[in-house]
Amino acid sequence: MKKVNNILLLLILFSTSAIGQINLKNGLVGCYPFNANAKDESGNNNNGIVNGAVLTVDRFGNPNSAYRFDGYSFIDLPDNKFSFDNYSYAMWVFVSDIPTSGNSYRMIAIGGACGDQTLALSYNYFNAVGFDFGVYNKPALANTPLAIGTLPEIGKWYHLTAVRDDLTLNLYINGVLAKSVSSNNTKPYYGCDAVEKARFGIRNGGVQGFKGALDDIHLYNRPLNAAEVKALYDGNTPPTITITSNSASPCGGDKITFTANGGNATSKYLWKIDDVTQTSSSKNLDYTPTKKTGDYQIKVAVEVTDGEPCFPQDPSKKEEIFTVKDCVESDKILIPNAFSPNSDGVNDTWEIHGIKNNPDVIVEIYDRWGELIFYSKGYSTPWDGTYKNSPLNEGYLCLCGKI
Repeated sequence: MKKVNNILLLLILFSTSAIGQINLKNGLVGCYPFNANAKDESGNNNNGIVNGAVLTVDRFGNPNSAYRFDGYSFIDLPDNKFSFDNYSYAMWVFVSDIPTSGNSYRMIAIGGACGDQTLALSYNYFNAVGFDFGVYNKPALANTPLAIGTLPEIGKWYHLTAVRDDLTLNLYINGVLAKSVSSNNTKPYYGCDAVEKARFGIRNGGVQGFKGALDDIHLYNRPLNAAEVKALYDGNTPPTITITSNSASPCGGDKITFTANGGNATSKYLWKIDDVTQTSSSKNLDYTPTKKTGDYQIKVAVEVTDGEPCFPQDPSKKEEIFTVKDCVESDKILIPNAFSPNSDGVNDTWEIHGIKNNPDVIVEIYDRWGELIFYSKGYSTPWDGTYKNSPLNEGYLCLCGKI
């Protein structure tokens, strides 16, 4: 057994500060990602009832992830749940057809006879052309159309957001403010019926049915600001993913831990090694490469999807090539003089190379005052820089260890 005394270690611990983020869940009263159903994923149980609408592909090409409407089909929402003085409607819209002159298609309508709040596609309907934020106001009960003035292209997806507050009506297209008018300090009028209906794909009364597809609809009981609208639109931007390993020069026959960096708490992971799917679905993958004569390479790939149904992202994919070494085993123990237990997936533990060839070895680590803070026989689990399950204090620690 080889003994090494007075090992000097430098532990560098990093602290991170939280980055403030826009809270798109604030005021969310209905969320409809249309993942094979019309369930409300906001937690408010405002589930939709499908009447003739058919599941179709979404803007990412995923099957059964949006609903297609034929001008007669629609989705009913619970009654009397969406009547607010201030509100926001946001949705992805695929245009399959343009209404004839003098007509309008309604993507959402909330209200009843005499008046409602709608988001539509119009063509010379009360002089409105293009995407149209149409509302009724009180006390005058007048209709205020807010249209962008140009017709959209057929066969394209658009993100629309309609926002009403006490002073203005705003219509955003693909995250950018397209039109704004004053609401003249009026309140929304939801009609003269005792029951206020809410529907996707058609207007109350079964008229002005939409022809196209809808997806990822968000309904709010408050007005969104421009930054929040942009964040909703940018929700499909995938994060940048990197792959790291806990060993810069892994040896064949030794376990390697690969880590996918850049996801979030709800992300799901699909790992592949040389195109073979692995069992891990977490951000970390433990893998033991085959020991071979001579060095060789392996291809490590990961696909990261966001598990948050209300704010989906396009899957992120990353692929890296790692070289597996043909390591020659010896009785020589190599002890690194530093490691960094900062949970970044690189050098997080004190790896002592060659120690596995000495199964009876005893590893003891002491602090500068001579107190034993780590003990292991065989060293099957490398030290992670903690003492009694707590990280050691930040800063420079001079530790003495013996083997």
